[in-house]
Amino acid sequence: MNSELKNQIKGYLVWFGLSLVASIINVYVAIMAAPIGPDSETAFNTLGSLVGGLFIFLYSLLAANSAIKWNDAQKLCDEIKRVEFMLILKKRIPVPLWIMLGLLSLSIVIMFHFFHFQYTITLVVVHGILAFVIAFSLQALWDIDDPEGGVFNVKIPKNWKED
Repeated sequence: MNSELKNQIKGYLVWFGLSLVASIINVYVAIMAAPIGPDSETAFNTLGSLVGGLFIFLYSLLAANSAIKWNDAQKLCDEIKRVEFMLILKKRIPVPLWIMLGLLSLSIVIMFHFFHFQYTITLVVVHGILAFVIAFSLQALWDIDDPEGGVFNVKIPKNWKED
């Protein structure tokens, strides 16, 4: 097994581990928190759908933009255009958008804590999967936004790395 494949496997295991930790923490907090009850669920369902839709929309835009940037970086490496490649590396998702995505993620997770679940197993499954998917998707977006490093990386010519 070559070192590149080992690094990718390590990266996936780190993603999985961090997502699993986020999932466990979320389930623990959900079990310890007292549910408000079925009377207040309608408002939270509506607001949760709105915030969830906004998260999906923003995430989709950022992921598409990062994927296009990653493909452009790979193409420039293949065509040996170093100057243009270095310019693409500097284009990252702006910090305010990361903050907005983080706040949307946090608000989605918090809103689910206000839902009343009749059975504990349903609560564990819903909260576990929700936190896992959000954490995993944010890590994937963070990784794709950096074509030089991470699990999804561009094959950079060796002489470019020395400079």
